This record gives sequence, C-alpha cells and structure tokens, in this order.
Amino acid sequence: MDAAKKGISIELLFAVGNPTKEVIKAIEEHSIQLVVIESLREKISEIFWGDEVKYLKERAPCEVLTI
Repeated sequence: MDAAKKGISIELLFAVGNPTKEVIKAIEEHSIQLVVIESLREKISEIFWGDEVKYLKERAPCEVLTI
C-alpha cells in the first residue's frame, strides 16, 4: 500500500522451470527494475554467493537485492 502511494508498482510473478532463467525472462518481459530475493540458508556465505544468486547478480539486466 505504501509503495503504491509513492508511485512504486509491486507485482508478484509465479513461473515454472529453471528458477534463475525464469527470473531473467520475467525481468526482460516485464521491464523489472529491481529483484528482491529472500534467501534462507544457514551459512552467510551461501546467502550472498549461492550459485543461483550469483548467476542472477551476474546476468540480470537490473538490480538484484538479497535479503
């Protein structure tokens, strides 16, 4: 609600397939400017440098934020 008041559009998207490839495909198809990824892993190094997150950060044509 607060985001809409500030002119920010938020939309949940669901897809089936390879997660990283589907995220990049959605970024391109929907002109996404920011991807927020929740990563629930035990080691902090895996949170920020897991294979999937690293792949997205290297290849996504927008910002990727990991929380």
